[in-house]
Amino acid sequence: MYRTASLNSSALIPCEHHKVNSVAIEIPVSNSGGEQLTLDVYLEGEDLTGASCVEVPPRETFTYKAAFSPGRVGKSTGRWTRLTIPLVNPTTEALAMNVTNSNPRNYTVEMESGSTLIVEPHSSTQLGVRFSPSAIGERNHEAKITFTCPELQELCVLLSGRGLQPETEKPLSISSMIHSKASITVPFTNPTDLPAVLSIKLTDEDPSGAPNLHPVAGKELFSIPLSRTEGIQIGERDTLDVPVEFAPDSVELQRAWLCITMTPISSLCNNSSFSTDSISPEQELSTICWIYPLCGRATEAPAEKSSLAVVECEAGCQLQKKVDVLLTGCLPGNQDQRGQEGPWMLTEDFLCEVRSHSEEEHPEVEGCISISVEAARRDPENGIITLTLHLVYTPLRTCRCTGVLAVRSASGQLWEFPITLIATKPQVDDVILTETTTLGVTSAVGFRLTSTIRRPTAFTAAFLPGSSSEFTVNPVTGILPPVDSTGLLLTVSFTPTMNCKRHRARLAIQTADMRWTYEVRGRTPGDCPPLCNTSTSSSVFAPSTECLQNFVVQNLRLPSLDNSSPLKVHR
Repeated sequence: MYRTASLNSSALIPCEHHKVNSVAIEIPVSNSGGEQLTLDVYLEGEDLTGASCVEVPPRETFTYKAAFSPGRVGKSTGRWTRLTIPLVNPTTEALAMNVTNSNPRNYTVEMESGSTLIVEPHSSTQLGVRFSPSAIGERNHEAKITFTCPELQELCVLLSGRGLQPETEKPLSISSMIHSKASITVPFTNPTDLPAVLSIKLTDEDPSGAPNLHPVAGKELFSIPLSRTEGIQIGERDTLDVPVEFAPDSVELQRAWLCITMTPISSLCNNSSFSTDSISPEQELSTICWIYPLCGRATEAPAEKSSLAVVECEAGCQLQKKVDVLLTGCLPGNQDQRGQEGPWMLTEDFLCEVRSHSEEEHPEVEGCISISVEAARRDPENGIITLTLHLVYTPLRTCRCTGVLAVRSASGQLWEFPITLIATKPQVDDVILTETTTLGVTSAVGFRLTSTIRRPTAFTAAFLPGSSSEFTVNPVTGILPPVDSTGLLLTVSFTPTMNCKRHRARLAIQTADMRWTYEVRGRTPGDCPPLCNTSTSSSVFAPSTECLQNFVVQNLRLPSLDNSSPLKVHR
């Protein structure tokens, strides 16, 4: 059985594909009952068409027919194009199909491992095939994908493709300080099976559709730091890294276009080394040009040195927030390999981690914060990528420390952003006072607490780090009764060990959706009262009334300061 499809594509060239013909797939459906059976049919895949509802008479078998059109009219602007081949198993046993590809150079069968494809009983699967052309036109772009198994014998899909001229690539962004210099590297690969000659140029006008290129202005904001940019020799399937430097002298947005023109050399030049001097006109094939828009931005400070964010949260609580970071100079990575279209990119192409500056701050930074990528979007105008990060900060105690958020792309690029973490002293819901008359003797105070909802809720009770060990709470775990009930009795005990000591503690009671924090204060008869009271004193034993003194009257009573006094103060 044969199926035929035609595709047009290129490895570094835009692609299109169109339908050549369709094939019918027949699936037997049996009704063993005594009544007519009505079935709804759901087809998955754009290449399948068929009836959406069938009726099977009692005790009969109906043959359902679906049409498979493996290619549709369309065009892809990526470096390759892709179609899916649906495989249906109408039998009661799993089918182990052996898959062979006659042209692995230009066609890739998307299988995890090996060459055997398993199709479960009474099910279907979609097998993806990618076409990556190695030349302009239809040269050597045919393939046959064969599926063989003992039950169904052999099934063949015939494919043909055509390479097209490339369209403009996605913009690349570069940022640098004014009167400084930054650079990016553009990896270029010869997709053909022939050696070629490269010409690399920079222009300040969009060269799309324009035969004449205008070189970049004399101020050379953009430059190519290569010893030569004309007549560069590159072998078949070889890669060349093209560096581009940006040196801004103002804050204005700068644009340029990098043009890489490749002229393949005919296979008549069989020597491993070749010279452009021996190329004859009949040996030259079609010239291919790749255009990379460049967007340069000047910054007053390096992007890596600017503060990402100040994350502040109460100790013992959790903060969740979203933060956007901008990535400049990001080169196309795996998103192009997987056929990503539009501005949105794959979040798994970016990895984030938080690093501390010192071993002392390691637990406070790396142990209390986690960051994941929620979305990644490339600006089609300037190529800058905006990453939306989901940040979760759960500090255990008060601190202030700094770290670095490191973002690594699938292509190996690295960006670093400083981040400041602040854990503040938690606010309290109430103050619990307890007093005892003798050292070593335990006093206790109780209070009742209910859930905030109309059903019981599990809770845990514990004192926060830094609390005095003279306090205990009971129970430490349990169930809070529903709201509007009497509530559960919790008891805080105080057993002092010495006088003249600050008896303080913080009690936290945590449920699934609620947290209470209490400041617990203890007092013994031997505790000394504060020596003085000021506006900044934090003592809870300050007197309730104060006797305000009139210093003006008191000063007038002093002989040295009285206006009638013979003693004068010399200033």
